[in-house]
Amino acid sequence: MILDLNLPKKHGLEVLAELKDDHSLKQIPVIVMSTSSSPQDVARSYQLHANCFVRKPHDLETFSRVVKAIDHYWLEIATLPPT
Repeated sequence: MILDLNLPKKHGLEVLAELKDDHSLKQIPVIVMSTSSSPQDVARSYQLHANCFVRKPHDLETFSRVVKAIDHYWLEIATLPPT
């Protein structure tokens, strides 16, 4: 799952905490993607068991490359736990 921190009704860190507190959802890998460069956001994401924190690129071409790299890593390289 790719999770943005800037959501319209709830902060992404709240969503991350809820996901990781739910026994049936906590094994889902969560990649936090945000425009934030705040060390506090990065630290808190990892404290809440995010699997990765990626700064969201500003231009579409770089954004597309980053998403493809995430896709390649998590769907082709990484071995995930059985569902």
